Amino acid sequence: MHSPGPASAGSPGFNPPPTPAEAVLTRRRFVRRVGAAAGLAAAAGVPSWPSSSRAAAEAAPGVASASTHRPRRRLRLAFLATEVRKYSHAQHFLDRLTEGYGWEGHHHIPPFDLAGLYVDQFPDGDLTADRVRRHRLK
Repeated sequence: MHSPGPASAGSPGFNPPPTPAEAVLTRRRFVRRVGAAAGLAAAAGVPSWPSSSRAAAEAAPGVASASTHRPRRRLRLAFLATEVRKYSHAQHFLDRLTEGYGWEGHHHIPPFDLAGLYVDQFPDGDLTADRVRRHRLK
């Protein structure tokens, strides 16, 4: 039996290799690809993730869901930011993840801890050192 060879530049199945600029996965390309994959999955009739633990157990027998087995310790989260300055998004999220926040008249403590903090830039008025010291972050 004859096996087809590699597609040539004139054939319909030929995809030229990406240029170096196209090979870089930018945030915009990533979101576009994930959206396209989700759209294809929805069009193909792939069910979304089950919303209840019972539905999850029925959909994937033998696979334990997160709600059936509690972790021994609190989940840990890494926090990455460009800079932490007053009223920035990074300051907002970092303070809420470490100190909690008000929600529907109650103070809510997030169900996880920060495992580490990475900040890339330290402009004038930077709050990183204060937050690291205050919350004993790495």
